[in-house]
This record gives sequence, structure tokens and C-alpha cells, in this order.
Amino acid sequence: MNRPEPDALHAKAEAAAWVARLRGEDRSAEDERAFQSWLRADHVNAAAFEVVNAMWDCTGSLPIGSMRPTAPPPRKGIHRRALMAGGIGAIFAGSGLFYIGSAQAGIYQTDVGEQKHISLSDGSQLLLDTDTKLKVSFDDKARSVDLNYGRVNCRVATDAGRPFALRAGGETVVGQHSTFDVCRRGGDVSVVLISGLAAIQKRDVTARPHILNGGERLISRADEQARFDKPALTPLLAWQSGKAIFENSDLAQAVYEMNLYTNVKIRLTDERLGRFKVSGVYRVGDNIVFARSLEKLLPVEARQFGDHIEIDGDSDRVIGG
Repeated sequence: MNRPEPDALHAKAEAAAWVARLRGEDRSAEDERAFQSWLRADHVNAAAFEVVNAMWDCTGSLPIGSMRPTAPPPRKGIHRRALMAGGIGAIFAGSGLFYIGSAQAGIYQTDVGEQKHISLSDGSQLLLDTDTKLKVSFDDKARSVDLNYGRVNCRVATDAGRPFALRAGGETVVGQHSTFDVCRRGGDVSVVLISGLAAIQKRDVTARPHILNGGERLISRADEQARFDKPALTPLLAWQSGKAIFENSDLAQAVYEMNLYTNVKIRLTDERLGRFKVSGVYRVGDNIVFARSLEKLLPVEARQFGDHIEIDGDSDRVIGG
């Protein structure tokens, strides 16, 4: 079976993001103008939107009939059949069954040091990391997840009629038959696409959806422009097996990561200590063991005070300045 061309796949991913955006309760006139601009930008966009929107129309779920493309029809040689070469009902690639799932709604939360696995009604799987809270809202019209804080791994099941949209801060990840991690800590959001294809949709109506391919990461921080990279995945995904992997990481960052998993917090008594570099694999949730290992690796001393551990410079060794 032939597979869709990359441009067609990307257009479908963007179309799915627009569908999720336009059906939102907060849809605005600016959204609609930006959408029409996206349609006019490339004839492939219009064809892709027709395919994706037709799937949603089958359920009567998307009240945007007036929003269908006003752009010219696709040029000869590029038509709906080509866009659907990966299988009828597949939004990104491969084949998928049309599915109307039962309603599911709920708030899921983990405590400090806890991880939780959730099986959703559509077959998608969520793994919640420590200190995480999210809200799931599924019905016959849409699949949406709101990440309030924390970190979650999403294994998204194929559902041709309902793109899967996860919102975290100002970022929305729209995926289909994909696996990705989303982390939200304060105003910082990161998205790591592990496999498949996903679109990042921002609330900035002037911005078109950004397509993530497997192995790519979005980093979004408050008051900073979002950036994209392709990092080593093993350290980023170690949390799923209850571990933390540091590769020449700043001690301050390592301490922050380890503190997420226990109420016995590590405190650095001197900010200069935070610039030391740490490498190794550590089991999360036991800061006492972690602190003792630091004594062996670095010129520091660890002192436990019940509910916290202080890391101080070793008086017999020199702290760089």
C-alpha cells in the first residue's frame, strides 16, 4: 500500500490542529481569519482540511460548515485520493477505524512520589508522573486533555473522527496514533514527540501549526520565543521507569529533578555548588542515597535534618569560584 507524501501528512496534521482549534468554545474572528489565510497558503492545505473535516462531519460534531475552504480546488494530480493513500479514515498515516467512543470525563492526579497509569475509553494510555494533575474530557465529538501541572506520557490511539488535543499553558498538542511526553512546570512547557506525528497549535492566531516529527522537542518558556530541538531521548524518558539520568548536568538541575519525587528535599547551602556537574543513573524518591552518592563524587558534605538534607561544601576540599 502506498503511503502519503510528507507534505500531505504535514497538511493533515495541521488540518487536525485547525479542526480542534475552530471547534473550541473560545473560537474568535481572528481564528477564522488566520484559518482562511492558512487555506490560501497552499492548495494541499485545502484538500487536507476537506478530508479531516469530512470525518468530523460524519458524527455531526463540528459546527464549521461555513468554514470550508474558499481556496481554489486542488491542482490536477493532487486530490483527495492521494491524501488518503495511507488508508481511509487515517488522519496522519496508516489505517484507522471510524470510532464513536463512550463519554469519559474526570480529573486525575498524583501525589509527590506517585506515578499512575490510566487507560482511556478510546484505547489511549496515559502515564502520570509525580505531582501531576490533568482533566480528561472525552465524548462522541472530541478528545481533549488539560494538563494543569506535572508531566504525562500519552500513547494516543487512532480515532479518525476525533483528533486528540492536549492543552498545557499556551500550547496545544494535536496527535493521532502518536506517543509524546508533555511537561508543565509553572510557565514552562516542553513537548517531546517519541513516535508518530503531532501538530503544535498556539493561541497566537498569527502562527500556523508547527509539525513535530519523531524525536523532536518543543521548549516553551514564559516571555521567551518557543524553540525546537532534537535531544537524546533516553535521559528525558527515564522517569517512566522510576529513574533519573544525568549526563554532565548542573547539580542545581539534578537536585530540582530529584526533589520532585520526595518530601525530603535537598538544599544547596551555596549557589556555587549548583554549578558542579553530575553524571549517573539514580533511582528517584530516595534523596538520602542520592546525597550520599554526591559526597563520593563531589567536594561536598551531606547533612540530614529530618525533613530535608543540606548539601554544603567540604571544608577539606576547594569549591571553585
